[in-house]
Amino acid sequence: MTGIQQGLAQEIRKKLNGDNIKLPSLPDTVIKVQQLMASDNYAIKDISDILTQDSAFATVVMRMANSSYFNNTGHEIRSMNTAIQRIGTNSILKLLISVTSRMLFNVRQPELRKIIQATQDHALLAAAAAEQVAHISRAANPADTFMAALLHDQGIDVLVILVPDELQKASSVERENLITMFHREMGARLLHKWSLPEDFILVAQHHGIESSDRPRLSMLDCVDVADAIVQSLENDTEANIAAHPAAQRLRLTQTQLTGIVMDIEDQIETLRQVFAA
Repeated sequence: MTGIQQGLAQEIRKKLNGDNIKLPSLPDTVIKVQQLMASDNYAIKDISDILTQDSAFATVVMRMANSSYFNNTGHEIRSMNTAIQRIGTNSILKLLISVTSRMLFNVRQPELRKIIQATQDHALLAAAAAEQVAHISRAANPADTFMAALLHDQGIDVLVILVPDELQKASSVERENLITMFHREMGARLLHKWSLPEDFILVAQHHGIESSDRPRLSMLDCVDVADAIVQSLENDTEANIAAHPAAQRLRLTQTQLTGIVMDIEDQIETLRQVFAA
C-alpha cells in the first residue's frame, strides 16, 4: 500500500465511521410495499394501490411485466394487478429494490459515473449467471440468488456517492484497491439498513473471499461462480471456472458452465432493458 493510498484509506475509514454518515434510504413507495408484505396480511390489490400512486415505479413494474423476461406469451397487459401476478408477489419487492438501487446512485464526476455504470452492468450479468448456476446445481433458490447477485456489489456504488472526493484523489490502481478494501462492508451495511434477508447481506459481505470465516452458504457459492464467469466474459478469456473452489463445492462441470455462458449472452440485452432505471 502506497503512502497516498494509506492516507486515503484512513480518511475514508474515519468518514465511514463518523456520526454524519448517511446511507441511502429506500423510497417511501418501496418501504410501504416492504412493510405491507412483512405483515403477511395483504392482497395483490394492496400492493397495486401503493404502486399506482407512484408513477415512476408503476411505469417500471409495467415495463418489467411486459418484457420478454416475464412475458412468455407476448400478450401485453395494462392492469397493475395482472402485472404483479405475472412478476409474482414473491419477486415484486426484490425487483423494486433492485431497480431502486439503480435509481439512487448517481454522481456528477464522469470518471466515478463510469465506475457505477460498470458495476451495475457487471452485477446484472452476474445475476443472470447466478440464477443459472443455482438452477443447474439445485443448491439455492434461483430467483433469490438472482437478486442477491444483483445487489452483491452495491457497496461499490455506496462508496462512490459517500466518499467521491477521496476516490477522485486516488490513481486508478489506488482507487481499485480502496474499493476492494471497503465495498463488502458498505454493501452489507446498506442491505442491513434496507432490511433485506440475512443471506443477501452475507453474500455482500463475503463474496469473492475464501477464508476460515466464510459462511457455508450455497447462494454465496453461486454468486462467486457467476462472478468468475462474468470476469472471463469481460476479459474475453477462457478461464477454467470448473476449478474455482465455489464451482467445485457445487460440483459444476465445465460443460455446464459453458452452457451458462451461452444462456447469458442470449438474454443479456433483454435484462438490460428490463432493469434500466
